[in-house]
Formats: sequence, structure tokens, C-alpha cells
Amino acid sequence: MDIHHGKIFVEDNDLPGTVFVILLPLNDGYLKKEERKLAHSDRNLATLVQTSITSGTTPEPSNTTSRPNKRKPKLLIVEDNQEIKDYIHKVLSREYQIFEAQNGKEGLEIAIKELPDCIISDVMMPEMDGIEMCDKIKKNEQTCHIPVIMLTAKTAIEQRIEGLKVGADSYIPKPFNIEHLKIRIQKLIELRRVMKNKYEGKGNLIKEEITSLKSTDEKFLEKLETIVKNKMAETDLSVEIISQEIGLSRSQLQRKLKQLTRQNPSDYIRITRLRHAAWLLSSKNLSISEVSYATGFSSLSHFSNCFKEFYGMSPSHYMEIHQNQQKPQAPEETNPQ
Repeated sequence: MDIHHGKIFVEDNDLPGTVFVILLPLNDGYLKKEERKLAHSDRNLATLVQTSITSGTTPEPSNTTSRPNKRKPKLLIVEDNQEIKDYIHKVLSREYQIFEAQNGKEGLEIAIKELPDCIISDVMMPEMDGIEMCDKIKKNEQTCHIPVIMLTAKTAIEQRIEGLKVGADSYIPKPFNIEHLKIRIQKLIELRRVMKNKYEGKGNLIKEEITSLKSTDEKFLEKLETIVKNKMAETDLSVEIISQEIGLSRSQLQRKLKQLTRQNPSDYIRITRLRHAAWLLSSKNLSISEVSYATGFSSLSHFSNCFKEFYGMSPSHYMEIHQNQQKPQAPEETNPQ
């Protein structure tokens, strides 16, 4: 009450009961300059991290995982609040190789370049928010496997639903508990590692088993993908041509593809072209014009606009990131035992 320069008092009256009177100013004209709440002033360390920090002590960085001779897992922190970002970095830097970004646009670029093992992202950020960044990451075949943890306000259920729709792997509400965050990161990385070992470790046996157990829908999607890739360079590739090749009417193809992928045939063709274009830009020594021609886009400007809308950056920027990524790096020094 004193902070808001208000008053509270009790009044007697002739009727049964008591009257409590609360008086508060209608505007902030009574406040001194230093008392005014600045924009985002509630987004500080004390309000976003639970009691482990509000008590005035900062937890020491964890010592449980020591990897002197092994590669630390890569962790990308996408957060525009520098104080929160510094705190997470301090607590997790012994267990992870930390990368930082100020917003979703920077985070997307670093994710493509560094391929981190896990991403922690705020939702509300300038330039590109966490929802849009997560959507771009999950659409990109090179980064779609990376788990994304979103930090959001406890009451923002709409943000959680949006994040889940674009593929966020976990939501942690603010104020977040740092131990909760650490365990979530650890378990998501472990889960990805188990899945990778499961499908890579048994080699051809697993591949043969999966091939023999494919459903009719999986075989349909494989056949469709083969048709589109074989005819991708043809600018006049249409839904009618695909329908004839696969043996379905246009309406049947539309209905079946919508049921299996939530895409209509036109979107499927466009997205398949864009994903193949991204692969060519990242792995082949081709110009942007050559990639546009090879993937069947009618003009370079149309290709550039579609690519930027889907991946969140221009083809030239995407190519530049991968060229820098492929440059040989000096080996890391190891401390002598």
C-alpha cells in the first residue's frame, strides 16, 4: 500500500458489519522517476528463476559430468534477457558447450551452423520470436531432430499450444527451476542418443526389418516422393501429372495426402523442392541460379522468396552459413593428464 502511495482504513457505520476503505491514486503522476516500472522490468533474474536464486545465492556450476577427453554436448540458448542468459550459461557451462543468440533470427542461423544437441529458447523476442524459430528449425531436415525447450509465462496457454503445433519438445513455465531445466535438457539429449543408436547400431538388419514392415501408406508416400524428385526440374510439374503417375484422381490424391501429411499436393511439391534446394545449397558446389533451375522454380526471384519464407533466410545466407561450417577448424587442445 505504501509503495502505491495509497491509504487503507476502517470506518464504523450504523449498520451491522464494518466498512474498509482503500484509496489508490488513479494515475502514476504521484510516482518519482525511480519508482516507475520500466518495460520488461519484471523480466529479471529474481522473477524468472525460482527460489534457488531469489535467496541471494547462485548455484555453483554442476560438477557431476566431467568430459576432459570427450566432446561436450552443444547447447544453444536463445534469450534476449542478458541476465537470464548469463545465469544459464554459468550454471551449465561445465557440462555443455554453450552458444548464445539474442533472438530467433540469430538462433536459427547458429542452429543451422552448429547443429546443437539441444536448444533453450524464450518465446517473446524481437525480430523473430521463439515460435517462428522453432517452426523453421523443425521444417529443416538438417535441424528437425534437435530438441527445443521453450521457456514461457505460466499463464500463456496459447503460446504453449502454438509451440506444440510447430514441434516444440518441451515447455517449462516461468519462473523456472534451474534443476528442472537441467534434467529436462539431459533427458532430451539422452533420448535422441538412444534413438540414434537404436537405428544406426544394428545397421542393415534394422533397415531390412523396417522395409519388410512398411505399411501401405508408407509405400504410397515413398512412391509419391520418388515421382516428385524425378520430375522436380520440370517447371510445369502439376498435381494432374502426379495424379496420373500415381494412379489416383486429383481429388483422391488431395484427400489422401491431406490425411497423411496435412499438406495439399501443391504444398507438398513446393516443400519437397525447397528441401532438395536446401540440400543442394549446403552440400553441392552450385550457384543459386543453378539450384533454382534444378528444383524447377520458374524464376530466381520466386525461388528466393519461397526459400526465405520457408527457412527464414535467403538462399545466399543459407549457403554462406554452410560454407563457413565446412571450413576446416583447428583441433581442440586437450589438457595433459
